[in-house]
Order: sequence, then C-alpha cells, then structure tokens
Amino acid sequence: MGAREQTPPLNARNRLVIGLILTVLSGAAALSHQLLWTQRMTDFLGSSVESTTRVFGCFFLGLSVGAGVISLFVARVERPWRAMAFAEFGVALFCLPILGLSQWSDWIWPWLGGELLTGWQGGMIKLGLSVAVVFLPAFAMGMVFPLLVKGVLCVSSDSEGSGGGWLYAANTAGGVVGLGLTAGYALYAVGVTGALWMALGLNLVVGVWALWIDRGVPGTEGAKAEVKADSVGLDLIKALGWQTILTALLSGALILGLEILAMELVMLVAPLSFHAPVAVLASFILTLAISASLVPAIGRYMTGMTSFLFAALILAGLATVVAPIALVRSAIESGGLRVSESLMGFTMSLSGLVLLSFGPGLLAAGAVFPCLLRVVPKQCDRSAAIGTLLAVNGLGGLFGAEWAYRTLVPWVGIYIGIGVVGLVYVLAACFWIEKGRGHLWVKRGAVVVAAGVVVFISAISLRDLPMVNPNVGLKVLDLKMGREGNLAVVEHENFGRGLLFSNQYLLGSTDVRYDQERQAHVPLLLHPEPKRICFLGLATGITPSAALQHSSVESIDIVELSRMVVEAADESFSEYNAGVTRSSIARTVIEDGRTFIASQPNRYDVVVGDLFLPWRAGVGRLYSVEHFQAIRASLRPGGLFCQWLPLYQFTSEHLELVLTTFQSVFSKSYLFEGKLDLGAPVLGLVGYHGAELDWSKIEMACDRERRVNRIKDPTVRHIEGLALLFRGELGEGGSAVNTLNNMELELQAGLDRIFDPTGKNYLVGERWLARTGELVAGGEAQLVESGLDSLKDFPQQGRQISLFREGIDRPESDRNSILKRVFAMIPPRLRGDRDGDWRTWAGPPLQMRWRPREGER
Repeated sequence: MGAREQTPPLNARNRLVIGLILTVLSGAAALSHQLLWTQRMTDFLGSSVESTTRVFGCFFLGLSVGAGVISLFVARVERPWRAMAFAEFGVALFCLPILGLSQWSDWIWPWLGGELLTGWQGGMIKLGLSVAVVFLPAFAMGMVFPLLVKGVLCVSSDSEGSGGGWLYAANTAGGVVGLGLTAGYALYAVGVTGALWMALGLNLVVGVWALWIDRGVPGTEGAKAEVKADSVGLDLIKALGWQTILTALLSGALILGLEILAMELVMLVAPLSFHAPVAVLASFILTLAISASLVPAIGRYMTGMTSFLFAALILAGLATVVAPIALVRSAIESGGLRVSESLMGFTMSLSGLVLLSFGPGLLAAGAVFPCLLRVVPKQCDRSAAIGTLLAVNGLGGLFGAEWAYRTLVPWVGIYIGIGVVGLVYVLAACFWIEKGRGHLWVKRGAVVVAAGVVVFISAISLRDLPMVNPNVGLKVLDLKMGREGNLAVVEHENFGRGLLFSNQYLLGSTDVRYDQERQAHVPLLLHPEPKRICFLGLATGITPSAALQHSSVESIDIVELSRMVVEAADESFSEYNAGVTRSSIARTVIEDGRTFIASQPNRYDVVVGDLFLPWRAGVGRLYSVEHFQAIRASLRPGGLFCQWLPLYQFTSEHLELVLTTFQSVFSKSYLFEGKLDLGAPVLGLVGYHGAELDWSKIEMACDRERRVNRIKDPTVRHIEGLALLFRGELGEGGSAVNTLNNMELELQAGLDRIFDPTGKNYLVGERWLARTGELVAGGEAQLVESGLDSLKDFPQQGRQISLFREGIDRPESDRNSILKRVFAMIPPRLRGDRDGDWRTWAGPPLQMRWRPREGER
C-alpha cells in the first residue's frame, strides 16, 4: 500500500498517452499471433479448406467471447490495469502449447490413420485441437481492450467517446506494426518459434507495464456498489439499441467478407507467395486505422454522429462496388504489378493497388464501428459497452468470413460478391434514417438511389469483368471459384487444354501429357514390384493415371488439397487421364498431402510428389525435413519416394536447399530427369527406405512391363531409356535445410519470384546443364559399379540430347541435321522397339519408321 502511495498518480492525459502506446503494442502482438498461429496450425492440421476455417473460426470466436465475457464484469472491476495485465499474461500462458506443437502432437496422425483422418473423427480431432490451442489465447486477447479502455477513461471521464475512438484506432494501427515486424523481419531472423517468442514477449511487456501503471492509479472506488442496471448483459444491449448492435454485427461481417473477396481478387495479379496476402492484409488494416483515427477528429466538429454514420454506410456501399473496376483497369488489363527490387518496394506497389481500388470504400467502412463507439448512450458504462460491441463485431467477422467463402465466392463469384457487400452497406444505412437530424425523405431517397446505383453497376459492369487475363488469348472452357482460389479450364494453341490457377500458373496441360505420365513411370519402374502407390497432387490427373498401365499396381491413393481440382480433372480431363478419379483401384482423397502422409505409416511401396510451386504460400512445407521424414515413415521396407522438381521455377540456391533437405532424410539419393528438355527441365529426387538403386531389378521391371505391353513410351520400356534420364547419385550437399520452423524455401522463393517474375535466374538451358555436373557423383561411375558397363555412356548422351533439343528451336539451327544426331544417340534397343510409340518419348519429336515384318502389309 505504501509503495503505491509513493508513486505519483497519473492524470487523465498521461493515462491516455500511455494507453495509446500500450494498445499499439497489444495490437501488434495480437496480429503477430494471428499470423503465426495460422502458420503453425496449418503446419500441423494441413492447409486444407476445412483446417484453415477451423483455425480462423476459433480465433475470431475466442476474441468475441472474451470481449463479451469481460463486458459482463468490467463495470465491477476496481483495478482495470491489473486485470488487463493478467489478461496479457493469460495470452502468453495459453500460447505456450503452440510453441512446442509439433513436439507434443507428432503421434496423433499416425495413431489416427488415414481412414479416420478423412472421416468425422479427423474433423473432430482437428476442431478440438484448434479450440484447445487457438481459442483460449484468443479468449484472453479479447478481454484486453475493454479493460484498457476502462483503465484509461476511468468510466466517466470521456462522455463523448473520443478517447475510446483514439484507442481503437491505435489498436488497429498496432496490427500493421505487428504484421510488418513479423513478416518483414522476425520470420527471417528467428523463424516461426522465435517470432512466437517475440510476440509472447510483447504480451509480457504490456502486462508488466500495466502492473506498473496500476501502482500509480487509484482503484475505481465503489464500482461494485454503483453498477447501473443497464451496465451489463441484456440490459446493456437493450440500452445500446438494436440499430447499434445490428450495425456492429454487420460491420464486422462486411469488413471481413470484403477483405476475403479483395484478397481473392488481388491474388489474381499478385505473385503467389507468402508476402502478397500479408501486404494486402496490412493495407486493409492500415486503411481501417486511418479511418478510425479520423472519426474522433471529425466528431469534435459535429453535433450528431448518427448522420455521419448514415453517410459513411452509403459511401462505403458506393465506393465498394466500383473497387473491382478500378483494380481490373489498373492491374489485370494493364499486365499486372510493376517489378520491384525490394520487399518494401513490392509491398508499397501492391498496397498502392489495394488502396487505389478498395481504399475509398475502406475509409468509409472503417468509420462505421468507431462511430458506434461515439453513439453509446451516456447512461451506459463505456468500457462494458465497448466490450459488448467488440464481441458482436467479432462474431460478425466470423460469420462474414464464412459467408464470403461458402456463399458469395462459389455462388456468385468475386465481382458480384463485392457488389453484394456494397448493397448490404447501403441497406444498413436504413437503420439510421430515423436517427439524428435532417429530412427523412432525403435519407430515404439517398438509400434508394444508392441501392439502385450499386445494383446497376453490379449487373452491367461487374458481371463482365474478366477473371482470366484477356491479353494472353486463352479460351475459357470452365471456371470454378472457391476458398482455394480461382481455377479455370482453358485452351491455347501453344499448350492445348490446361488448368489455370489464380490467373497465373498452369497446373498441367494436355500437350505435355506424355511427360506427365513419365513422372509416374520412372519411379514405379525403379521399384521391383510396386503394389501400393500414393500420389501427392492430382492436377489434371494425367500423372497418376499412368500408374494404371503398370501390371503390379494394386491400389492407388491420390491426395489432392482442392476439391475444385478434383472436379475439373474428372469433368474436363477424363479423356486424357483414363478416368482415374473413377477407377476401381484408385482412391482420391481431398486432404492436405503432408497431414495425410503422416497418417499412413508403413503403407506404400512408392510415393510420388507432384511439381509443387516453391513460392506459393504453404507449399514450402512439402519440401521440409518434417514432410520428408513422414514420407519415409509411410514407406514399406524397400519402398521409394520420388519428388519431382520444376527446375524452371527454381534458382540454384533453392535447388541446393531442397537437395540438402532431402539428403538429410534419404542419405542415398539419386537424380533422374523427367524429360530430355533444357527449356523446361524436371528433376526427380529418388530416395529408398532400407534399400538402394538396383539396376538389375530395374531391368527386370522394364522387361516385365514390356511383355505386358501397356506402356508405350520407349524411354521407360527399356533400361537403356532410363539410363538416358539418369544423372547419378547425389553428392554431398550443404548444411542448411528447410524446416517448418524456418520456412526458408517459401520465404526466399517468394522474394525471388517478386524480384524476378520472368525467371531469368531459374535453372533452364545451359545453366541447368552446367549445374548437373556439380550435383552428382557421376551417373556413369554408378552404372559401372552396378556391372552395367554397356550403359555408362547413356547419362552423358541424355544430357547431349537435351542440348540438341533446345537447339532445334533456334532459328539458325539445321533441324534435320540435329535430329539425325539425336537419332544416332538413341540406344539400338529403343530404336528397334516396334511396339513403342515415339510420340511419347522423352526427347525431341522423331518420325520413326520400320520395315514391315514378313506377312505384314
């Protein structure tokens, strides 16, 4: 008691200044936590739609419930600074399980198994873990702001609510600080766990500072005895009024719904990387913070806030509906974002695009909730009212996200969905027609006119905006939209029919279907008798369909994250993929590949990893030590894993990182190329579980499949053809590995994609040819050691054929001369294979001819 009396008391101004600082720090910690929790939980639960929804839902539900619960008691809290400190300490305490999540939860998926993982049991476990790990710290987080407001305002010192408005703006701005520090520095410097400790440290700093303030601030004397009847619960809600409660709910729902729709739209032109969504989110939050800070300033010069609130809703609706038009004209139709040389430059460029298109609408929409804080009746306890409104607003955010993901995007699409959000904003203004001053007929007329404008723009202009870049000459056959993004089935004379993801990346196309089939043939022939196969990734379905041609295969599991991809493969590519999604021996599982494979210990003979984009958000997990370890555990004795790498999307540094990571799990690793093409080389990393590459068994596998005669690709029908693709045993690698914690590949590949969108540093052409010799211990020596001296020259010949294939397309080249030299390098047994189809082989196109056998016409 005496110690507290020696501390000089803080006046109202000092409390506000300190409160602003603390709320910035608290907001920074909150958004940092949200980003890191999503990352850590995605690593564990998988990045499937349902898993992400559970994490997101638990976070917003925790915030809402925490704010709602504290609103019931905040009026009775005598020492709000002390209570706030304990809430911050609670956030830190409840975050501890997230720090060691992978250590204490590794056993769950192998114990559960694949069947239960994909059933209701898996969903319940994921929900339970999300609640246990995310809900509790979010609950404590939701209690902080109402307590801070009470500590600063001391219940009655701010009858107009300007202090509360400034605190809300500062808390929102703190979120931008947290995102910037975490995504721009902490993840690079200390990884996910280190960044979590930093966020947790911020919570502790805020808590300790709040305790220090508590020593110099007297308690709220008599708070328990003087609580008014309308200060808590239903009485408070009744005092606030249905217009205020419903507007708070809609404000949260519309902001989150608009954020998701805008994210989907911007990602049609922004590079697919971890950094782009963070930049968009930061732009949204920064605009909301600016808008929230303007409300207290404007409120000083206004006698009534209800008319201002009415105008903000109308303007939010009108500005929102024109945002897609502005974005399409400034980005999609003009060719996209300009190239940046720094992360800051990229962030500014993307933020400028977001602010140009969505900024005006966000400024108006962001004023709605701060206005509600200023229209709280004077008889209500302000901190309790703010807690209640935050709870309702957070619950609206949860509903708005689900509304956007599950209703607007799949039913009406992104553009019309944004129009619907604009229309609801305009209609919400009806709640405030009877409030405040002004002629009622003017307000009613404004709503009618604004609603008509929104509907007209939506029906006439938004409906015809392109989802696929109109400048590249693609014919769109089908278009699917969902939480995973935008997926279009397209046709083009250069690549045939393909799957275009988010207007940027082809998941596969029919013109390279034989190369895609070879990505299944090669690993299956490297196993003496593959029976149980798993493919991580479906795309067009062409690669897994090739396994149907192998005589020993008994079951095929195909794991695909996106239901839209499965539907597109079944509806638009069945004539190319042999209807693999409907095959009696194939099973398509819609689940995250890393999570599913972890649930399948000792099950597969061969696991094949698809060509995964290294820079796409979340995909770096599929090149991590933890994922490779789970795959090794899923292999039966003698089984093998083949991970295909799109080298035309890898720099030399990316490749070295993945190779070292792979080799840390599979000590003996082998390299095969998927095709003899330096223009778009594809590399297969092969590792065995308890076995090594055995060329005698490979030869027997080729002989077996050649007798069955289902496979027609001459390259894989003979051991000599596989020797052309063989590059050797991987030599000793570096020391750095890619883990779930350091996210090194995802972060670095994302930056390289931003700085080098044309891919001039990627491993194509002679750059890859030169790099090959540095990586392998020598394919020729490995073949000689296997007693296959006759094959020792073929790896080098395969590299030479790749070089010739690239030369064919040069204007000055003599095509016929090059093809003759290629023909001379093809092993005699391949050239003499009358049952092979040379349209399918791995090298440049050849017109093979044979003399007819006796009796043939």
